Amino acid sequence: CEAVLTEEFVTGNEVSDAAFLETLDDGERERIATLIADNFATQVLTDGFYHADPHSGNVLIKEPAVPRTAAEPSEAPAAEGGKEAPAEQATQLPGHNIEWIDFGMMGSLTTKQRQVLIDIVTAVVMQDSYGLKRAVLQVAKPKGEIDHGAMLEMCEQMCGQYTGADFGDFNLGDLLGSLMGSLQDENYKIEPFLTNLSQGIIAMEGTIKTLCPTVNILNYFTSKVNTGFNFNLDLEHPEEMNPEIAMMLYQLAKGTTESATKTAETLDMLEKGQIGVHANLGMDDRTSAVVSRLTGYAVRALLIAAFFIGSCLLCTVPVMADNGMTVTAVLAGLGVVGYIISVIFAYRLLKDVKMGK
Repeated sequence: CEAVLTEEFVTGNEVSDAAFLETLDDGERERIATLIADNFATQVLTDGFYHADPHSGNVLIKEPAVPRTAAEPSEAPAAEGGKEAPAEQATQLPGHNIEWIDFGMMGSLTTKQRQVLIDIVTAVVMQDSYGLKRAVLQVAKPKGEIDHGAMLEMCEQMCGQYTGADFGDFNLGDLLGSLMGSLQDENYKIEPFLTNLSQGIIAMEGTIKTLCPTVNILNYFTSKVNTGFNFNLDLEHPEEMNPEIAMMLYQLAKGTTESATKTAETLDMLEKGQIGVHANLGMDDRTSAVVSRLTGYAVRALLIAAFFIGSCLLCTVPVMADNGMTVTAVLAGLGVVGYIISVIFAYRLLKDVKMGK
């Protein structure tokens, strides 16, 4: 009821109990780590309600319901005719189970928030910086005007950090932490659910590594995400772990459409005014000197032509004085002087052109 809280009492050994973990073989520790990772991924991506403080002290390992000693057969039962029973008929030993405790800190995700997380994980794994940008802008709000070019560059750097990386060392908590750090540096406000989830994932990865360092939680997150590839991150069995081959096949298929997709997305951003085009028209010193010299030649040639045409007009256009007498002789003299100056300037221009001055 509202006044009384009743809880189930459970017992078990904490994952942080190193002495107890020593009693388990490697296979059992890996199985427990796998169980915890898969259950936590289900909480986050399927249920949307998860344990937000899953450190090693908040996960108990329960003993098998049937003790192993009681389950172990003393001898395999003999079949009729004195033949030994097939191996598959031997009793299957029960395994340990887990219990979650201390639910004082819980997290909840809406359907939209779960989808955004899926989009972020998928974009980084698939090296899709445009997809990562779209996903990030759904959970991060700028405190000023959005610089879409800077945001895209940040996403490309984020994807570039994991290009060619060993997926076995790919930590989801580090990814989210790095992403949030970059957003804060770019003056973005991040939705609280992402911070809470990031802290929970970091704690969960520590719990899993305590049990089995070869189990990676990202493998179980991607199993809940339909990426089209099953990235097996089990470092114990490298022959089964071929994320590089899967990535190469994906990139090969993606290459046929990647250029067209990026072009369409860039044009869409240009149309919306989200990015601008900056052309670098700079020239080296030698080219700039040549252009400057040619421009000088053109200006001098125009001045010479103007001088020459003006001299022609002075020699041919009659002008009447106030007393009715013409002053053509005076203007003709000025025209001759203009001719001479034009010829001198033209000669010097031709000389400078030949000498490359």
